[in-house]
Amino acid sequence: MRVRSLLWLSLCVPIYAACANGSPVEEEEEDGGAVVRPDAGPQNQNCEANKCPNGYYDLDKKPVGPNCGCEYACTRQGDDDPLDPDFVDANCDGIDGVAGQCIFVSTSLGNDGAADGTAGKPFKTIQRAIQFSFEESKRRPVCVSTETYAENLELKDGVGVYGGFDQANADAPFRRAKKRGATDIATVLNAAAVSGPLAGTGAFAADIKQETHFESFTVNVSLPDAPDGASLYG
Repeated sequence: MRVRSLLWLSLCVPIYAACANGSPVEEEEEDGGAVVRPDAGPQNQNCEANKCPNGYYDLDKKPVGPNCGCEYACTRQGDDDPLDPDFVDANCDGIDGVAGQCIFVSTSLGNDGAADGTAGKPFKTIQRAIQFSFEESKRRPVCVSTETYAENLELKDGVGVYGGFDQANADAPFRRAKKRGATDIATVLNAAAVSGPLAGTGAFAADIKQETHFESFTVNVSLPDAPDGASLYG
């Protein structure tokens, strides 16, 4: 006589990164003998402490879940990760670019008075972050959240400014992306109307001698009223 039943098995081995609660295992009994399927057992039973399977990375430092708790699937290309228009995370640290080199900005999360430019203490305004980078010996990139900013920017020699960093990403704050779920997201700069030679300018650059980038922004500029009989274009 053959009887089919479902049992729950649980296994915890100390060297593993995490212990699962077990998986349903189909057991067959035939003439009093038991045969257990070879794929039975907890999902993390082959995991080693502090080690992820190839192609996965543990960014949240929580050793639970599939893939030995390593939640981020990524193809690593090397240690370098230049900021690029396709937002490729080449070094698999969770964002496009090198996370430890970015000076982060978020108008909702930042505080210019207490900021140090890390993801935990971002700047509130882009211009303050630009100046902070410019005053450093190594002019690090300014990485701006996908929010709307009301500023007229003055770019500085050698300081790159990049939009597209999603401060509200639940898995990795400031991961660079063009969508949050199904919603398009972007970094928007709404520049105020100014008169004189800067009329119609959202980001002004002068005395630029080194490579300086201003990328991945949607810029809206308000033009001042033109005097009678004149026209303004921007």
